[in-house]
Amino acid sequence: MDEEMLPKVRETVKRMYECGDERSRRITVSAVRKEMGLPDKRFDKLPKCKEEILKYQESQKEYWAREAVWAYRKLIEEGQAVNWTHMRNLTNMRNENFQSCKQYLWKYAEEKEQEILENII
Repeated sequence: MDEEMLPKVRETVKRMYECGDERSRRITVSAVRKEMGLPDKRFDKLPKCKEEILKYQESQKEYWAREAVWAYRKLIEEGQAVNWTHMRNLTNMRNENFQSCKQYLWKYAEEKEQEILENII
């Protein structure tokens, strides 16, 4: 069962992580389980699937950093002004959330993007 589910889990995790134009989603065992429509505790019995999910699992602050980078890129793509208000409206994050995610921006943003985001936030 574990081997059979592994490709579906990989596909689901990839789809959730690389959201494109949609708002990014935090990768957790519970979120993947819900996305796949599986019952509670299913991944406890599927160690390879759970291990695959845990490769992508991130802290809340790391998720906020990834979401901030996504919002920045979306605003640039749409030709909108990149400012605190537009970022907040897209991400629904409070200022303290933005402040706490600064240390993780380097993981998701290019150097120039990181500088701009640090000045906005």
